Amino acid sequence: MFNQLLSLSGESSVRNLFFKLKLAFLSSFLLLGSSVAFAQAGITMCPGQFALCAASTCVATGTTMDVNINGGPQTKGGSTTKFPSALCKCPVITQAIMTANNKPTLEALAAVNEGNMQGSCSVPNSQTQVWSLFQPIGYYPQATLEPAFSYPPTGETAKPQLCKNISGKQLGSNCFSFLCTIDPLPAANGTTTATCTCPLGEGPFGGATPPGSVFPTEAGTLTSDPTKYCYMNPVSIPLDIVRQFINYP
Repeated sequence: MFNQLLSLSGESSVRNLFFKLKLAFLSSFLLLGSSVAFAQAGITMCPGQFALCAASTCVATGTTMDVNINGGPQTKGGSTTKFPSALCKCPVITQAIMTANNKPTLEALAAVNEGNMQGSCSVPNSQTQVWSLFQPIGYYPQATLEPAFSYPPTGETAKPQLCKNISGKQLGSNCFSFLCTIDPLPAANGTTTATCTCPLGEGPFGGATPPGSVFPTEAGTLTSDPTKYCYMNPVSIPLDIVRQFINYP
């Protein structure tokens, strides 16, 4: 399927795949809802502002970080594991941005026992910190727009592209349910941002990204040279995580 997508002209096929990915991601949560894994992950909607890193790239720190697996230490059988860490700068989503996306409530999907969350939506300091969470909105400040943190042109939304890991040169970052520190003012191009510490090469629930993974990202797709952003550790969800929903060789 991946090769077929590459051979098709136009953006619609990639956009359709990304839409399928979002549906698969949400469907996986629904499937978890009938299992013990749902309780372990702590899937819930968290109210209040949050960081959205879907169009962000990241810079490796050269150090490692702890990541919750199987619900983390707060659940039976859960623990933490080490992943390489990266810093990602992401826009903070406010009620005004949600309203622009026809969403009346400022909230986002979280896995409160995954990432480095500690079992609830609460952050250690609500004045200076937010969680990086998931909301399938398309109109928001893009970290990799030119200039950075400006909105898509009128009538447009974030666009996806597919990145393929070639000899380990491309590696996605996972910021879902990780803690971010709100950046000091002045805002970046009028947008409040947060710096998130996120693991490299990790799927949404603590599993390592398989070698050669294909991953979609919204990073860089509204810039003059989108492909180069595949090599900047963009935030993404590897297709292998939802392989049961999207079949590709």
